[in-house]
Formats: sequence, structure tokens, C-alpha cells
Amino acid sequence: MTAFTVTMTTPPVAAPTLAPTVVPSARPARSKEAPPMATTPETPGGVTWAAAPDSVIPMNAAATITFVDPLPGFEDQTEFLLTAIDDSGMLASLRSTADASLRFVVTPASVFFAEYRAQLLPTVLGPVADALGAPADESRIELFVMLTVRDSLADTTANLRAPIAVDLATGKAIQVIVDDASLPLYEPLIAA
Repeated sequence: MTAFTVTMTTPPVAAPTLAPTVVPSARPARSKEAPPMATTPETPGGVTWAAAPDSVIPMNAAATITFVDPLPGFEDQTEFLLTAIDDSGMLASLRSTADASLRFVVTPASVFFAEYRAQLLPTVLGPVADALGAPADESRIELFVMLTVRDSLADTTANLRAPIAVDLATGKAIQVIVDDASLPLYEPLIAA
């Protein structure tokens, strides 16, 4: 099995295991500027995490991320290193430990899309926690979005239809495929 699908429908229907139903909401709000920086990093598991608001990117070391189900198209790649790209903790590299040439650029969803995590996580939390073998604790699960990097942040886009859910305590991860046409595959990071 690779990832799992979250179906967006109205009205809400009882959710089967690993295929919950999510009530659609308005597209997530986004800023016209990069988010402001905070000054106090958190330190779960002895790793200094990013100083950007709502960011959970490790700043002093790489965190090992292990996919319980491989990313679609990368079935032989399950272990990645998450490392900060910038000093603010807004952007990170997710690089395969088996093939260093395989790298994705990600950001915690809440850094650029303030309402996205708050809208999506409560609905997918149970199935994600089950898949990761983690307690259903919102503070322990972080959603990251994959980026398509362009010449500038203004031209860079995020895939809001397939976030990566990571258990911050264990580093286990799974990609969630959200079946909702209102969530774009190429959402600008910064509103025009």
C-alpha cells in the first residue's frame, strides 16, 4: 500500500479505516508575505527545532523520517533526512538516505497556509495516527507540503492535495492523498 486517500465529501460520512471523509471547507488562507520569525525554538527529542511560527524543522541536526508506506513512485525509498534549508525554519530538504540525488523541498503546512493544518488535521488525525502507530495527538503529528521550487518564493507552489504527515516523536511518516478538487496541486506559497 502506498499512502492513503482522504475523500472530501458533503455531508460527512462515517470514516472507514485509512479512508476518512472530510467535510470540505474554504480554501486555506495564505499570506501575501513570508511569515514572520519567532525567537523561541522547541526542543522535542533533544533536537532544536525551527524558530518560524508553527515550524517543526530541525535546526541543529537532521531528523530521520521513515515512511511506513513509501511515497507513490518511490517504492524503494522509505528513509529520508529532514534538514533545514534556511535559518528561519520555513523550508526543509527531505533527502533519501539510500539515494542522495533524490530530494524533495517541503515546508510545514501551517507556515504558509495558516488554516490548512487546522482544517485538515482533525479529520485525518485518527487514520494517520493508526497508520503511524501513534496516539491521536494533534501536537505530535505535523503536516508538511511538498513544494515545486521556482526562481523565487513568489513563484514557488505547494501541493495541498498530498501532505506528508509526520509523527514528531518517532519520525514515522505517511503521505495522505486528499481527494478534494478544491485543494490545488500547485498553490502559490505567497498570494499575488
